[in-house]
Amino acid sequence: MSFASITFLFFFLPLVILVYYALPIKARNSFLLLASLVFYAWEGGLFLLLFIGTATINFFLTSYLRDAQHARARAALMVGILVNLCPLFFYKYAAFFAEAIGLAGRISLLDTLILPLGISFFTFHSLSYLLDVYRKDVEPQKHFSDLLLYLFLFPQLIAGPIVRYKSIAPQLRERVEQLPLFAEGAWRFTIGLGKKVLIANSLAPVSDAAFALPPSEVTTVVAWVGITAYAFQIYYDFSGYSDMAVGIGKMFGFSLPENFNYPYAAHSVQDFWRRWHISLSAWFRDYVYIPLGGSFQGKWRTTRNILIVFLLVGLWHGAGWVFVLWGLWHGVFLVFERLGEHSKVVVPTVVRHVYVGLVVLVGWVFFRADSVPHAFEYLRGMFGMAQSSMDAASLPLDSITLLAFVAAVVGATPLVQRVLQHMAPAWIAHGRVLALCAMLILCTMALADGSYNPFIYYRF
Repeated sequence: MSFASITFLFFFLPLVILVYYALPIKARNSFLLLASLVFYAWEGGLFLLLFIGTATINFFLTSYLRDAQHARARAALMVGILVNLCPLFFYKYAAFFAEAIGLAGRISLLDTLILPLGISFFTFHSLSYLLDVYRKDVEPQKHFSDLLLYLFLFPQLIAGPIVRYKSIAPQLRERVEQLPLFAEGAWRFTIGLGKKVLIANSLAPVSDAAFALPPSEVTTVVAWVGITAYAFQIYYDFSGYSDMAVGIGKMFGFSLPENFNYPYAAHSVQDFWRRWHISLSAWFRDYVYIPLGGSFQGKWRTTRNILIVFLLVGLWHGAGWVFVLWGLWHGVFLVFERLGEHSKVVVPTVVRHVYVGLVVLVGWVFFRADSVPHAFEYLRGMFGMAQSSMDAASLPLDSITLLAFVAAVVGATPLVQRVLQHMAPAWIAHGRVLALCAMLILCTMALADGSYNPFIYYRF
């Protein structure tokens, strides 16, 4: 069940809110857990049992970790990591690695595998808990139901943000539930819904049409319009979902981490990754990059560590060579920036923004393409090496799409936020109410119309 669906907006979420606040405080966590399990089972089906089984093993392993001696604790940690990674590897990567070593088609089981919904996010949440307990950053959870609530909390269950156990553990038993916070959450949810339904969904047909063209028809104009549409689509799709998750969390008193901070306003690739999918970048930094040695063991090991991390970042997003290349593409530019950060050459701000934009857009080609050859053919079109007379008029560009493009450009910068800072609080309050009502009406009309409504990150 998608957040951007009639079922969720007008049935599931209102019902959960009404029952939750009608119950005594002591019963609210139990009901929220039940609602979260129903939410996952709605589309995840019997994979719910797999996740509950993994959570059960984690619960008992961490109870053992607390009192075990170092060698035994380390052994238990290895067992826990394997238990959590095996389902992820089997369902998400087994077919990819079988193809890489020439076994594709020989193992019939791999052709029938269905990727469990949200398995990458669930696995990283579980590993966060396991590693935090091993490091003694937190005490193991004594209540199994509270551990399940952390892992299955429906706002962040399917597509993040990645929530560290140590950041949310205190909130499982004590959190603030107040009307102003609920109102702030409702506003944040509506902003995310508008991003997703009104902008991302409007731009999706343009990028889909561009990438569906035969290579010979991908001209420079078509290619750039298509990849720009996709860049905005994936940003507003994912940041919209994150806004909705943070907003729903606030409605129930939870403080979930921010996941985006105007990434397309970045002035370097390093800055981009401090702003894009912040919770994922922080997870890899703390649990992979720093344990590998970070940037404190010389430039060659730093280079190695960056490339390893971004190879894994690419693979985390998908089991395919296009994702590997996307990750390494960003990793290479991060290495170059790291090696040149002591340079005294002053680069104009505009040039830096253009540089980042080019790197990110070329990277999105690999992320969006169906295969590596498809990606390189599309890049040929972007840089004027295709032979065709087609132009952007062949793409589904109507007035709604053009308006979505304008809104996407403006919304990708802090411009609106800066304007609001100079407005009177009363004007902002009234404006929010009007904007909230207008966006809900427009989003409902779009969803009721049955318009194209994918969630890109559901498949990760």
